[in-house]
Amino acid sequence: YDLYAVESSVLFHEYAKMSSRRRKVHMFWEQKRSAADTGHESLKRLTAIIKMAPDVSDYDHTDENKYGLGRVRDVELFYKLFLIDTIHRTSTQLCKFVKTGVMHRAFTPYIQTQLSQGIDYSQLHDFDTAKAIKDELDSHWRPQARHAIKRALEMNQIGWLRNAIDVANRAELKSSDPELLQEAQNTLL
Repeated sequence: YDLYAVESSVLFHEYAKMSSRRRKVHMFWEQKRSAADTGHESLKRLTAIIKMAPDVSDYDHTDENKYGLGRVRDVELFYKLFLIDTIHRTSTQLCKFVKTGVMHRAFTPYIQTQLSQGIDYSQLHDFDTAKAIKDELDSHWRPQARHAIKRALEMNQIGWLRNAIDVANRAELKSSDPELLQEAQNTLL
């Protein structure tokens, strides 16, 4: 799951209707089968191959080994690290994990510099992303949110208070200090 941005197009389709090249290539929806049927079957196949739908087994397995996920990394580890629940088909917001630099600091020690092959995710089997996010919230975001709300209340600054409540919501202050958040919200009424 190392992601790369290529600098030139590796896939091309001619969409210009007046192009002589375009007339030779049909769009997928111009094929004999209905696009709706093909789309549904394709989505089912894709979600099953990437193990996003573990309950789906009745899909077209043609060339799955050739075009599948490969054997270098388990996709389950990816879902674990990035808090994707394939059973309940839910995910957790990771902005706090990424934007704060927690992910960078946690994963950087596992970069395989000698091989230029990105992060060695096999070293992260025991990493707890949810705990890392909670630790970041507890150590930085929530104390800042509490301070901002208390300061805005002391100064009786409604604009500051609105901003402080916004910070508090992003810091999920409701789970650790609901009374303070409620006091701030009541002040706005």
